Amino acid sequence: MNEGCGGQREAYQMLLDNIPGGVQQHLNDEAYTLVEVNQGFLELFGYTKQELQEQFENQYMQMIHPEDRQSVVKQVAEQLLLKKKSCAGIQGVLPGWKL
Repeated sequence: MNEGCGGQREAYQMLLDNIPGGVQQHLNDEAYTLVEVNQGFLELFGYTKQELQEQFENQYMQMIHPEDRQSVVKQVAEQLLLKKKSCAGIQGVLPGWKL
């Protein structure tokens, strides 16, 4: 995930980590490659950044329950057409769960 440098990067991460709830930023590619996540996102799903890399290769799509993937893709596409930030309620894969 994004490993920037300097004070701006630290200030940005501090802001993200103090937002209540989970926040993630992903690329608009097929895998929805994760660019950034906040501490709330990690706590919500129960993973560390290292575990996201090791278990999901930083691919948000792999975290989305297979039955929800098509719906999430549709929601994101609709939001992009409206030029809005995407907000999709999804069921993710939590530690210990098997698909």
